[in-house]
Amino acid sequence: MKLAIKGPSAVDVLLPSEVEACEITGKPTAEEALDALLGVAEGEGGGKGSPDGVNLVVINRGAAGVLAGDRDGGRWNAPACTVSRVVDTNGAGDAFNAGFLRSWASGAGVPQALNVGCAAAAIAAQHAGAVGAWAPSAAAVDALADAEYGDKPWWQQGLLACMAPRKLT
Repeated sequence: MKLAIKGPSAVDVLLPSEVEACEITGKPTAEEALDALLGVAEGEGGGKGSPDGVNLVVINRGAAGVLAGDRDGGRWNAPACTVSRVVDTNGAGDAFNAGFLRSWASGAGVPQALNVGCAAAAIAAQHAGAVGAWAPSAAAVDALADAEYGDKPWWQQGLLACMAPRKLT
């Protein structure tokens, strides 16, 4: 792995795309890249990371969702939010990062923050351009995250997200 000036342990949170994570580490898969960034020893996939690794890594895999882990051995993933019509993916990764960081910095656990990030990315993907008047409020992102991932029967999850009206330009 290519090391920065002080090394990976100087990084609290790293939010790369799958391509970026694999490029940084030289690993062929997101799972292997996650382990390498966390400092997990070769052959101990999914294990506890090293003090020399990044504290928390969240790998954005686009339509495949997100994969996350921390040095303490925590591992999480979240599927991408349901999107009925993708208009433009420019800015979706940035929207994910903003949603994740807002939620996580406000005290949410990693699983909930992943869901909020996925909801923000889904909203971004349904609009043209990376920025604009369509930018959602925190309440709109949280409502979509609840509709998609909230505590309800499996057959109702994602239902409101799919049926939400959208302004098409």
